[in-house]
Amino acid sequence: IAAVQGPLGPVAGRITSLGTIIGQVGLKVALFTVGIAAMTFALRAITKTTMRAETQFLKLQAILKATGSAAGLTALDIENLSRAIGVGTLASTQKVRDAAGMLLTFKSIAGDTFREALALTQDLAAVGFGDLKMGAMQLGKALEEPIVGLGALRRVGVSFTEDQKAMIKVLDMTGRKQEAQEIILKALNEQVGGAGVNAAKGLAGAVDSVVE
Repeated sequence: IAAVQGPLGPVAGRITSLGTIIGQVGLKVALFTVGIAAMTFALRAITKTTMRAETQFLKLQAILKATGSAAGLTALDIENLSRAIGVGTLASTQKVRDAAGMLLTFKSIAGDTFREALALTQDLAAVGFGDLKMGAMQLGKALEEPIVGLGALRRVGVSFTEDQKAMIKVLDMTGRKQEAQEIILKALNEQVGGAGVNAAKGLAGAVDSVVE
């Protein structure tokens, strides 16, 4: 193998070196060394993931404080929701947390509306309407300012009937924003609802859940 040239040259060199090490120190010692190296690598990966999650959690707490907890949810509520979406879809929990942080900046999105909107950001991403963060921004704008935000959703491919647009406009102008938000969410559910969960039902979803 060491004689192989071209693209396999570096690989052959490593195999030769490994053979030399095993010959010098013995198979058991070599395997023990490899095990320690693998464990060290795994611990570093776990530590890095934990630090990143902690940083995101602290960021969520800061946004909640800045917005006066307008969403009506705690950081732990949002963390549990992010994890549930991350496990149930092909999205990473990290990206869902980022999307949640984006949605939190829109103060009129609260309670069940927030929960449904966060899930829909992954549905939008699953069918090709940008990534989670973009979906959160577009959907957040539409829910915060329904009349203006509908244009943003239409530009990324989400359609509304003329009756829906007229009803949303009337509700928003008469101070019934929550009802306008419900129509927007209903329209989105009819077009992309459940796409994120369905995409995770196959082998890719099973592997993603294990990694998650």
